[in-house]
Amino acid sequence: MTATALLLADNPRVAASTMRRFELTHAVVELRRIWPRPENHEQVARVAAQVLLDDHAWQNHARAVALATLLDIGDHQQVINTLLTRLAADEASAGDLYVGARAIRLAGRRNTGRWVLGLAEQLEANGHLLTPETRQLVIEALRSPRQDFEDFDINAVQEVDLQILEVTTPIPGLVNATLRPIKSRGQCDRYAHHLQNCASGYVARVKSDACRLFGVEVDGKPVELIEVRPSTGQIVQWKGFANGAADPVRRRLVERFLVDQKLAVIR
Repeated sequence: MTATALLLADNPRVAASTMRRFELTHAVVELRRIWPRPENHEQVARVAAQVLLDDHAWQNHARAVALATLLDIGDHQQVINTLLTRLAADEASAGDLYVGARAIRLAGRRNTGRWVLGLAEQLEANGHLLTPETRQLVIEALRSPRQDFEDFDINAVQEVDLQILEVTTPIPGLVNATLRPIKSRGQCDRYAHHLQNCASGYVARVKSDACRLFGVEVDGKPVELIEVRPSTGQIVQWKGFANGAADPVRRRLVERFLVDQKLAVIR
């Protein structure tokens, strides 16, 4: 049964309910592409997407297709609620993040949308799970209005030495260890490669100054990545290899250096 058959059915819900998952998913994809659209298109698309979501939410592709369709027809809140549930359970897929990125962009938060899109691309490419901190940031992005999440007032960390945001600096107390500000796509990609994490997904947020990234290098090799929230100085994430924990001794010395340079605040 195709999208056309659903549009012609006397009871689209019953028709959709009798379809197999693959068949229904394909039909919903077709409904998204149909043009010109008949008068009952929105009603049928909503019903078919809802049946797909209700019956096959466990399957990543089917769920993403259903959510994208519901977003097309304006059911933003249901989409966001579903994504929040998946994120809270640590069960969000790359498809979920693609839909979330679009929902955020539709709300007018383009920089945040690009950041979530980057996370989706990284998740799809290498399959690494999101860290709890990154998941929480995505949850905040979906929940929060623009002023709360994106338009930061960069006042909380005062008297920052701007030079240290531009150059690699030796870290006192550590041998051959340096702190590097991460500000370009090439640098993010380098850290993503060495540490096997989602650093490449942070380019848009770094360029918009929604976050600051610092890399710790030993003998010129990336070993840890630090995310700092500019508006508060809070250290949001501290990642070792494959999102593992940082070396505790090194972290203590690097934290002290960040605080001394007024780049971070330890609460």
